[in-house]
Amino acid sequence: MTPSSINLSKNALVRIESVLGNSNSSKFRVYVTGGGCSGFQYGFKFDDDEAFDDDVIDFGSFKVLIDSMSYPYLFGSTLDFVEDLSGAKFVINNPNAKQLVDVESPLRCSFSYRSKQTLIEFIFS
Repeated sequence: MTPSSINLSKNALVRIESVLGNSNSSKFRVYVTGGGCSGFQYGFKFDDDEAFDDDVIDFGSFKVLIDSMSYPYLFGSTLDFVEDLSGAKFVINNPNAKQLVDVESPLRCSFSYRSKQTLIEFIFS
C-alpha cells in the first residue's frame, strides 16, 4: 500500500461530510503554522480556493487541500475527529513529529521535527 499525503479516520470522514452537507463548500484545508515554543500548530478550514501548488486528495464527496509548505510536515499523518470531555475537535496523529520538553527549566523547551526528508530543530532558552 502506497502512503498517502494524509489519511482520514472514519470519524473525520463522517464529520467533514456532515458539515459539508450544510455548506456550499466541497474542500477541506489542512495546514501547518509555526507555534513557537509549543511547536507547530495544525489548522483546519473549509476552503474552495485551490492554489496551483496544493496537494489535492479526493475522498469522493469532498477533497482535502494541503499547501506545498505544509505537505512535508503532514505526509503520512492521520486526521481524526474526537469528542471527549474537553470538547469536539479535529486532531492530527503525526508519526513524524516529536516534542521534547526540558522538565528542569519551565522557560526552556525544544521541538524536533523529524521526517525522512528533513530534520528541523528549534531550541528556545
